[in-house]
Amino acid sequence: MTLMYSVKTDAFVIRKEHLRKAKYHLNFNEHIGGWRHEKGKKIIYQTDPWTQKPNELIDIPVFTNETLEVVDEWKTEEVAKTIIKNNPLMIRSKYAGGGKSHIAKHFGKFGYKTLFVVPQNQLSQNKDDDATTTNKFFSIPVGDGEQLAYFDHTPYNVIVFDEIYMNGINVLNRIREFVNNNPDKIIIGAGDVKQLPPIEDLTNTRQPDEYADECINQIFKYNIFLQICKRLGAKNDPKAEKNRETSV
Repeated sequence: MTLMYSVKTDAFVIRKEHLRKAKYHLNFNEHIGGWRHEKGKKIIYQTDPWTQKPNELIDIPVFTNETLEVVDEWKTEEVAKTIIKNNPLMIRSKYAGGGKSHIAKHFGKFGYKTLFVVPQNQLSQNKDDDATTTNKFFSIPVGDGEQLAYFDHTPYNVIVFDEIYMNGINVLNRIREFVNNNPDKIIIGAGDVKQLPPIEDLTNTRQPDEYADECINQIFKYNIFLQICKRLGAKNDPKAEKNRETSV
């Protein structure tokens, strides 16, 4: 009499009285690669003898991400119009002061109402525009606190997830779901490559910055990269241009 009723990808079903025989031939332990005896699981037994039921293949989506060329970083209006045509979009910058927030604020001149969503309360207080924290926006309680009230984002046409590299994997996933569920809004991510990392590690198997980029690229279909620090001064200002050269 055969010991097995059915065989799956990583498991098989046997009679209970044959468990001792199975443990004699197989290595049962709690480590990786070991076999386990599952208890309390509902088992669907094979009813048709000598039949094979192949697994149905699922469609795995292929995420595409396109880097758009910024011809002139100083032309804020042109950059903003590019974002409107290519939504959702991630703005990265080589330096702090690259103009990410300045671009996002420019949407007000087009008649849009913009909300900045930032990881920390102090950052939201430093914003002159409408701003809130990611915890309030996604109703995420702090510690063991009670669930926060629903945040009404309907008055806003543009949502900017600023300082996005400071968010953990849970928040990044919530941002991804928000992007997918709100195609009617202009959604922008913003962050620079030297930004502070999240409190909790994103991964323990990859380089954190590379993994963060891959996660963000799956959220935003398009991205632009700003390479000029505008905070040092205006374009063609001799002192500012000299400071920019020495900061490279």
